[in-house]
Amino acid sequence: VGLVFFLTVALSVVAVLTMWRVPYRSKPASKAEVSLWAGARQGLVYVKDNPVLLGLLSQVAVVMLLVMPYVYILPVFAADILKVGPAGLGWLNAMVGIGALIGALVMASASSLQRRGLTMVLMGTLFSLMLGLFAFSRFYPLSLGLLVGAGIGYQGYISLNNTLLQTHSASGMRARVMSFNVAAYGLTQVGALPLGAMAAVVGPSFALTGTATLAIVALLALTWWRPQTSRL
Repeated sequence: VGLVFFLTVALSVVAVLTMWRVPYRSKPASKAEVSLWAGARQGLVYVKDNPVLLGLLSQVAVVMLLVMPYVYILPVFAADILKVGPAGLGWLNAMVGIGALIGALVMASASSLQRRGLTMVLMGTLFSLMLGLFAFSRFYPLSLGLLVGAGIGYQGYISLNNTLLQTHSASGMRARVMSFNVAAYGLTQVGALPLGAMAAVVGPSFALTGTATLAIVALLALTWWRPQTSRL
């Protein structure tokens, strides 16, 4: 276990050193300086008045609140359902990572992709669907394969969502819009509480499938509410 944490820290240091080499281009400071709260308020008004950005941020909030908390009950599946122990849990997490790598490579090579908004919704649906199926799998190899699919869906969804947020934000508001996007990631910890409570009552399989199904319904409802996002 100690070696694993050491490798994690070492890889983080490598990532920091790599980012350090990225050239920085300074830009003149804005003439009109605003306070933190005033800037946040301007960002909120900007997002509220932009249906595309509001739809994109609402969708990422749904995924983070309803689907991503699966990571907190994944050890339960490894220990009590699949009965594969700590090593098996490591492989479950690794399959998500492998799927995410595949998804990232696919998105990076799809520079001419049309209907990115619709593809984003489909990727989010794939992520949720794969986890819903994983919840009732009792065959370990099948579970591994389903998590690869979940990783592909997750990375495809996040990559497209981030790309669309940045390309449809004005340069002066882009940082504020992306800060709201980062804040939405914190909903994963919020969603862990109801997911854990549901798992204690109906079991982890029904709890995870329930939240994944709810996420799919919510994504489709948001697409209907903000159809502009699916036309991007």
